[in-house]
Amino acid sequence: MSPELQPPTGRRGFLKGAAGALAVPAAAGLVGVGADGRPVFVDLSRLDGVLSVTGEKAVARDVVQNLLAEIARTRPGTPVTVLRGTADAPPLAVPPSLQQLPQVTPQAVTAPVPEQGTVRGAASRRPVRGLVVVAGTPNGREAAELAALCGPGGAGWTGLVYGEAQDAHWRWYTDGDGRVDIPVLDLKLTVPA
Repeated sequence: MSPELQPPTGRRGFLKGAAGALAVPAAAGLVGVGADGRPVFVDLSRLDGVLSVTGEKAVARDVVQNLLAEIARTRPGTPVTVLRGTADAPPLAVPPSLQQLPQVTPQAVTAPVPEQGTVRGAASRRPVRGLVVVAGTPNGREAAELAALCGPGGAGWTGLVYGEAQDAHWRWYTDGDGRVDIPVLDLKLTVPA
């Protein structure tokens, strides 16, 4: 591992970098800046299922938009489908280097075959096969699509929701001061503008 990367003890799935150029895994995306001023990257290959980012709406939207930009930078050509979600939520801009698909049905993608069944309470590393992005809280139909594509036994895609997603595997919280709280990693970060 590069000397610039310092994984905190006992916390898998994120990397904290020193100032300057970083050698980070291809699935790592910049989430924010820690209290010490160093960038923090989250390994998105461990984000099996759906990430729901809630709290202050504009900051939550920025977090998801930044994750999309990071995926576009590190994994161009990744397929993305956008679900509308809450009517009053501003849509997210899909970077041009990602492959935006108008609609994806679970039958249109091949579901990964689990090695030994479902493991509960643990993240498993898998490639980011595709993204389902939801602007705002998904309605019933969208929640069903999200579960079919991203849920346990689904098609293996990753869901990014800025809004409340009832069955989200991961939950991050934002505040009006531009911070994001990632409880599972015990991190509070400043979101890049």
